[in-house]
Order: sequence, then C-alpha cells, then structure tokens
Amino acid sequence: MTKGWHGDRMQHGLASKGIKSSVGGCSAKGYSMKYYDGVKTTKPESIKDLASHFEGFFIKKQRDNGEDFWIVESAPDELKELIRDAHEDMFPDDYKYEFIREALLDFASYEDIDSAIDNIEADPYTAGLTHWLASDINRVYYLTEAIEQYEPKDGFQVLTLAQYDEKREVYSSVQNSLEKIMDEYEEE
Repeated sequence: MTKGWHGDRMQHGLASKGIKSSVGGCSAKGYSMKYYDGVKTTKPESIKDLASHFEGFFIKKQRDNGEDFWIVESAPDELKELIRDAHEDMFPDDYKYEFIREALLDFASYEDIDSAIDNIEADPYTAGLTHWLASDINRVYYLTEAIEQYEPKDGFQVLTLAQYDEKREVYSSVQNSLEKIMDEYEEE
C-alpha cells in the first residue's frame, strides 16, 4: 500500500489544488518537505498537520437542486480508510462527510484535540436538525440514546443532543484514525 505522504506525487497533488509547497521549508499548509533515508518526502509532524493535510482533499460540490455536499478526490488510502471507519455501518452519507471534514478542520485549528472535542456544536436550527434526522433511518438510534441518557426537556433539545452525540462519535473515530496513522509513520 502506498502511503499518502510520499515524494513528488504529493507535490503534484498539492499543485493541482493550487497549493505551493517548498522543498526543505514549510509548505502553505504547514507541513514540511524532509529527507528520510535519502528520499524526499513529506511527513506529518503532528496530528494537527495530518488533519490539515487530509482536510485539503475535501471539495464542496452542489447538486442540481442547489444542495451543497462534500466529496473527497484523489485521497490517500489512509484518508479513505478513516472515512470508512467514521461511517461505521452506514452507507456513504453527506452528514458523515461533513462531520468528518469538520473534525479534521477543528483538529487542525485547535491547539489540542480535547479542545476541539469540547467545542463540538450541533446545528442551531430546527430545520437543519430535522433534515439531519430524516436523512437516514438509523439516526433514530441517536434520538433514543439522547432521551435515555440526558432526559431532555423538549423536542429541540432531543434533536440537538442526538446530533451532538453523532458528531462526538465521528470526532472520536477521526481522532483514533489519526492517532493510528501517526503511530504507523513513527514506526517507519
């Protein structure tokens, strides 16, 4: 399996997205070109670097009906596996992609992962929450869990807590995947 951080393919991938990278210095995304065993490669220095790199593969598209959604193009195998793991038993889902991207963006932005997780927020609008709920029958599970775990006072609170739980689950999955990938890079 080819890793996503190797050599010129990486520079080409960045260039195709309009990102300039430099050999021996810092790139526009914050990771650096280095030499390992005589081979020029980029390697993430931290989970923050890796999250920033992976977030760059997400591209916003729009359906004919005007609805926005996220896709991933030319992604390294590690990112594809991270996405599959975060989906768990669900088929590819627009909300999961959005939550994965948000997690990567937050992990790249905050000083530490715990701060990113502590600042997870559900959609503040009832219409957004009901759209999220209606998008997949399996999301009823999150409603049931929210009712049993939190004893909410009203329907809005149930929806908010249910979506919050799904986001937290996705963030946790993304965190675990990033840590696993970083461990693999450190073993190399």
